[in-house]
Amino acid sequence: SSSSQNRRDVPRRLRQDRDELYAVKLFPIAYGNAEGVDVEVMQDFADITQTRLISGDTTDIRKIYQEMSSYF
Repeated sequence: SSSSQNRRDVPRRLRQDRDELYAVKLFPIAYGNAEGVDVEVMQDFADITQTRLISGDTTDIRKIYQEMSSYF
């Protein structure tokens, strides 16, 4: 299926360029209720793009964006 192909292809493509200046950065945010969220995949994307998985809710969204801006 397309979804399973993407799960294999996207991480490979992200790893391929992660040390380049133009590398894609993903900032996965587990926002609010984590029900139905594949946290393992989100953590993989964070690891691959050298960021981190962030958890938050409406009370700390400003802190989340400040943390994300520290990567630039």
